[in-house]
Amino acid sequence: MLVRGLFIFVFSLFLNGCEVSYVTEQGLIYLAHLNRAKSIQEILKNPKKYKLSDEEVQKLKLIQDVQKYAIEKIGLKESQNYTKYIKLKDDRRAFVYLVLAAHKYELKPYYWDFPVSGRVPYKGFFELEKAKALGKELESQGYDVSLRGSVAFSTLGWFSDPVNSSMLHLDDLEIMDLIFHEMTHDTVYFPGDSDFNESFATFVGSQTTLLYVTDKYGKNSKEVSLQKQRISDSKIFSQFVNQSVNQLKEKYKNIKTERERNKVFKELKESFKKLPLKTDQYLFFEKSKLNNAIILSFNTYYTSYGKFEKELQNISLKDFLEKYKNK
Repeated sequence: MLVRGLFIFVFSLFLNGCEVSYVTEQGLIYLAHLNRAKSIQEILKNPKKYKLSDEEVQKLKLIQDVQKYAIEKIGLKESQNYTKYIKLKDDRRAFVYLVLAAHKYELKPYYWDFPVSGRVPYKGFFELEKAKALGKELESQGYDVSLRGSVAFSTLGWFSDPVNSSMLHLDDLEIMDLIFHEMTHDTVYFPGDSDFNESFATFVGSQTTLLYVTDKYGKNSKEVSLQKQRISDSKIFSQFVNQSVNQLKEKYKNIKTERERNKVFKELKESFKKLPLKTDQYLFFEKSKLNNAIILSFNTYYTSYGKFEKELQNISLKDFLEKYKNK
């Protein structure tokens, strides 16, 4: 079944003129991972056999519970995703590495075209060295580049996406948000519209996490309090990113040198320090060496956060989701 899925996928790439060798190579690596995957249900019957700690067992059980909640309470799509587990080699903290690129003096992403996901502003690799090589190649062509690791990604139904050990390094709230985020991609996805897809999944993930912890721990719990703080920070950060993008678009009409760019990025970091954030989930912004690729990647995940929040004010999250499922 897995080989058949890969064959159909690669064949569709020939029809669409995409990078067949790249997708075939990455697809075969992914299949190798899947062939090592074990059923979570079976693992939990004898976790010591698979050398799982008590904390890892608890997180696998949490993922099962989160999936059930998402399907029954929110209406996210049911699938075989996250029913299997892969232990990654060397205890690595990322499952896939994403390369993003952008023009240096214009807020314009570099795009790759694929038949399932459509046009996307990133390219993923299971091997860090391959991602670094592409990053260097794009830099040599004059592009801004960002390379980041991710603990998960969605194959949009082509395969049954597994839980991998890098996910289990996240805290419980992050795991909840991640699973809800990826399940949202499987439920609502518009090929070629990465800004909508990622910002929609980011919003639904955070809101579903709040509902889940409220139902599970109670409205006065520390989990609910922390998730509300994280949502508040997400709103603040999204506004900051959206404003920064608009300001940069104007400033790039006059910026001509690297020195001028660096001055603008320094000003952005100073503005970030003044944000009334309550958690540390966005401190990576201050630590990042900013460039256009990084700014645009932030914007992709938060471009419509405020819009979605307004839409949710008078309806339930389930009805909100249903509205987009029917578009």
